[in-house]
Amino acid sequence: TNSGGTLYEHGQTGNNTTADDETILISLPFRPDLQVQQIIAPDTASAGATASLEFVVINQGTVATQGRWQDKVYLSLDNQISGDDALLGTFDNGAALEPGETYLTETGSFEIPRRFRGDVFLIVQTDANNAINEHPQDGNNILVRPIEIIPLPPSDLVTSDVVAPSQAFEGSTIEVRYRVTNLGIGETH
Repeated sequence: TNSGGTLYEHGQTGNNTTADDETILISLPFRPDLQVQQIIAPDTASAGATASLEFVVINQGTVATQGRWQDKVYLSLDNQISGDDALLGTFDNGAALEPGETYLTETGSFEIPRRFRGDVFLIVQTDANNAINEHPQDGNNILVRPIEIIPLPPSDLVTSDVVAPSQAFEGSTIEVRYRVTNLGIGETH
């Protein structure tokens, strides 16, 4: 008591604190536990092409979910969600889930960015905006699946046939002509 010392006690503050030797048991209420159970996707895809995937979300908790939440799908160069990932889609959940119940989401077609190549990762995050209180199971809402992205064939732009005057004077206008050729096997975009 008198933790702020606002009451004058004339040196008798030694009895303001007491501790009880009994252990207090605090129980958390039962909560849902949303998890991405499975990602169904191709093993490979081509950069610049389209692909689609499906994912399954399950409530591993002991009580039903209440409220609405969103799931997000990313394409990432590593297996962590970060600012350099491509967000492929955001999906509203279909309905509340009882314990052990699941739902399947089909993403529809999405475009693989042209800059991706090699081994990358599909990341699905359920309850991406933390709308559902899952404490203390908040850290298990992500599932990662590797996918190989086949890169676009490279282009190779070469400049040739440059035609320009051999002299120019300050303030004058000159004409320059040249040819650019793609000697690579891929198209330019």
